[in-house]
Amino acid sequence: MTIRPRRFASAAALIEVMVAMVVLAVAALGALSYQYHAAAQVRTADKQITGTQIARLVLEDWKSTGGAVAYDPACLGLGFVTVFPEENHVDHTGGHLGSKLYILKVDGKLVLTALSYRDIARDDTSAMTLRELTVVAQAGDDFTSSDLSFDSGESFSSLWAALSSYAQQLSQVAPVQMTGYVRIDASSG
Repeated sequence: MTIRPRRFASAAALIEVMVAMVVLAVAALGALSYQYHAAAQVRTADKQITGTQIARLVLEDWKSTGGAVAYDPACLGLGFVTVFPEENHVDHTGGHLGSKLYILKVDGKLVLTALSYRDIARDDTSAMTLRELTVVAQAGDDFTSSDLSFDSGESFSSLWAALSSYAQQLSQVAPVQMTGYVRIDASSG
């Protein structure tokens, strides 16, 4: 008696191997996707931490000046540069502090910072005012472009052109807003 080889047995084994490879590939893609999203979350958290640290630093320094209307974070000596506008507009009724936007490069990340204040209460008897100070900071992805320089002579239009391409990256990270309060009396201005 002769045994004939089964032609379909080898085809079934090939199909089993192919199905096993597809299952393994799907599992590997799932693990890689998880790892990619975890790394993206770490980068987002790093940007949030950087924004929080800068906002806290600027707010505490601003509070130490008594909530001065003419406060400028460039006095910290960390490299803050005014981006918008170039001239100083001071709104004494409250609101954005001259509608200024500052940039700072920290660990390769560009941090945009905006300051605002608002006088929320006034006691005419004691000549005291309660001022609310707000600092908003937003850090973006690593910024390695040589198109953006931090020279004080840089014109607003060239800085804005470089920042406009960066705005897409900034929209992926929520800004950090910190608020503090200072009491201003007649002697502190």
